[in-house]
Amino acid sequence: MIAFPDHLAEASCRGTNRSSGRAGEILASYYFERCGMPCSIVDRFGTDIWARSPGGQYFSVEVKSARTQPALPDSYIFTVRNKKADQFVLVCSDNSLIRILSRDALTRLCPGGSFRRKGSFFTEELMWEDISRLKAAYS
Repeated sequence: MIAFPDHLAEASCRGTNRSSGRAGEILASYYFERCGMPCSIVDRFGTDIWARSPGGQYFSVEVKSARTQPALPDSYIFTVRNKKADQFVLVCSDNSLIRILSRDALTRLCPGGSFRRKGSFFTEELMWEDISRLKAAYS
C-alpha cells in the first residue's frame, strides 16, 4: 500500500473541504499516473481530473474524499450532488485507498445526494480491481 504523504494527510485532516478534496485529487491522480493513465487536475464544476486511458480515450473524473467521523466510527460519508463525470473516485483519507465507480454504478448506489460506506469497502485488493476494470473499460 502507498502511504499517504504527511503533508497531504495533514491537509486532509485539518478540516476544510477544499484542502481535503485537493489532497484526494492528488492521490487519485497519483494512482492513475502510476498505472499508465496520464491525467491533469482541473478546476471545472463536476470534473476534478481529466485522464487518458492506455488506449488513448479521455474521460472525466470527479473525486470525493472522506475520513471517519467520531459519531460513526469505521464509516465514510460521501456527498455527490453532480453526477456528470464519466468516473467517480472515492478516497478514504484514513488509509490512502481509493475506489472507482462509473457514473451508472454511482447513480445506482446513490440516487440521492449522500451515501455511507464501511471501512471494509476500501481494501487494496478492491482498489487494484477497480483500476484494472477502468483500464479495460477504456481500452
